[in-house]
Amino acid sequence: MARPKGPLRQMPADFVEVYLANSWEGTRQHFAVGHEVMRRWRRECGITDKPSIRRRVMPADFALVAPTMTKMEMKAHYQTTFNTITRWLEEAGVRQAKPKPSGNALPRPAPADFAALAPTMTKSQLHRHYNTSWDALTRWLVETGTTPADPPKARHQPTYFRNNPQHRIHRDVRQTDIYDDAADVIRRERFAVHRCDDRGRYAPKGGFWRVGIVILTPDELLQRADKYRRKAA
Repeated sequence: MARPKGPLRQMPADFVEVYLANSWEGTRQHFAVGHEVMRRWRRECGITDKPSIRRRVMPADFALVAPTMTKMEMKAHYQTTFNTITRWLEEAGVRQAKPKPSGNALPRPAPADFAALAPTMTKSQLHRHYNTSWDALTRWLVETGTTPADPPKARHQPTYFRNNPQHRIHRDVRQTDIYDDAADVIRRERFAVHRCDDRGRYAPKGGFWRVGIVILTPDELLQRADKYRRKAA
């Protein structure tokens, strides 16, 4: 059973004005009607142009408004397409406003105390202290014109290993810290790693770390572990 048709929607009083200032699709969306209603209204008001070749006329205020908005903002403001906005920009000889960076794209500014603190700490210490990336840390150093403290130089030992079973001891799992975790990362790269004194001799509570034949400070141990973590990521 066919659904009974309701009364036809009457043509709005401003239809001709809106139609002449917009495209076919723009006018149809403006009045929220279908194509058949659009064709009927055109017949009723005597419009005989070809909708397929109609182009919306550039608004009078476009040249003033466009430089203050992006294309996305203009599209919403004028209720039209990107192609039409691009055409209007060319006709008016103006450019859109530069898109604003998203919140995630804004670089983290250097902390207020960075310039004063940076010369007193190594780059590794600054990295951990401010909990930031190496790229951001490098940028802060350039922006503030500061130089971090130099880490202690690594001391190299001759290629000589003692047959000491203590060298194979990893760590006491009941007492762990960030340095022990870093040592485990390096051990997975098949290096022998253990705490030592400043001469590379095994020392469970030593202030240095021996990685193979190289003696590292705790900071240097963390840097080397970070390198292997990034490589594995």
